[in-house]
Amino acid sequence: MTSDLERARAAVAREIGPDVAEFTPAGEKHFVAEAALLAMGGTFLYAFFKGVVEKTGEALGKKVGEPLGAALASFFGGIFKGLGKKDKAVPDKDLESAQKEAAAALKQSGLTQEQINQIAQAVALSMAAVLSKDADAGVSDRVVQRVKTEGLKAITGGAQ
Repeated sequence: MTSDLERARAAVAREIGPDVAEFTPAGEKHFVAEAALLAMGGTFLYAFFKGVVEKTGEALGKKVGEPLGAALASFFGGIFKGLGKKDKAVPDKDLESAQKEAAAALKQSGLTQEQINQIAQAVALSMAAVLSKDADAGVSDRVVQRVKTEGLKAITGGAQ
């Protein structure tokens, strides 16, 4: 995995850290190991990258599957149930593949930086709405903004 992607995952994990209980099942609100936080950070980035690919396709007029909000709700529903379980973490190769897919979609799209920022914000708003169903809205918004910032750095080479 690239060092940029590792840094992004670690930054998201640090943002989640103090409020990890917001993203764990009700009966499991206890200390979570650093590895689990990194897994969550990777999972949140993975969802962001996949959302960027979907929204970029929509911006270019391509038909996509289910609406982004429904797709993210389905994805995160399984994540909340499996936090800390190794089989529920997004594998590094899948995270890296999603990063490359999002970067390629943006590069091939010909969209301006402003349009890219709008896509990223739309994905972030969808993620925050889904996460806020099970977690504090303020915490969800703060974590998702970090996901957006770090995710954009990872797929645009730092341009924002």
